[in-house]
Amino acid sequence: MFYVQRDADGRLIRVEAAPFTESTERASADDHEIQSWFANQSVESSLLQLRQTDPEMIRVLEDL
Repeated sequence: MFYVQRDADGRLIRVEAAPFTESTERASADDHEIQSWFANQSVESSLLQLRQTDPEMIRVLEDL
């Protein structure tokens, strides 16, 4: 079970496995919104890692 917080338009803005103060409802792991949330989080994490490594790679290329 996941604890969920939504914005005024009903969109997920936070999903946690543990209860938190701002949570407004609970949702099961097989809920399509929860699965989409975690899929999007995975993509965002990958993009963040790429953004962090790009400047490092540019520095290496400049040094060469």
